[in-house]
Amino acid sequence: MDKLRVEHPLANQSAITLPDLVVRVPSQPNLTELRGGLEFHRHPLFGCLPDEPGRTRDLDGWRACWLRPDGWLLIDVPGAALARDAFLQVADSKLCRLLDLSHSLCCINFAGAAARELLACGTPLDLRPVLFGPGQCTRTRCAEFTVLLDHRADGIDVYVDISLAYAFWAWIEDAVH
Repeated sequence: MDKLRVEHPLANQSAITLPDLVVRVPSQPNLTELRGGLEFHRHPLFGCLPDEPGRTRDLDGWRACWLRPDGWLLIDVPGAALARDAFLQVADSKLCRLLDLSHSLCCINFAGAAARELLACGTPLDLRPVLFGPGQCTRTRCAEFTVLLDHRADGIDVYVDISLAYAFWAWIEDAVH
């Protein structure tokens, strides 16, 4: 029997580079969903997380995105200490739950002046900077895919289900041509 070969679905995709747009697949970050209840709100680490809907917070090599009440996505910068490590003791005491999503979501980075325009082709979300700027995140539909948009200082990271990543990339290629 052949050995199973695990490969990122966009591993061989070259960046799309246009004068006002760069779309690329960054190094896959470690992704952890943290879920906590009311007891967790009293723990000191709760203060590390964004407490407003649609907000993000950067901390020591990792980022936290608000997903839902009592739910956050922890995103590690490749090579940094794992964000989930900070919460392991809290999870062991049953104040929160940690779910590894690293192999279920794919990150695609959109940068440049035309990034919002391209994404606006697929989403009903108003992406004007006054309404959706750095430090904000949201779940939405884009080209009929459910995605998480994470607006960083240097662009917008789009997280899409890994099984749909290749199809979403094909939509991006069609939309830029």
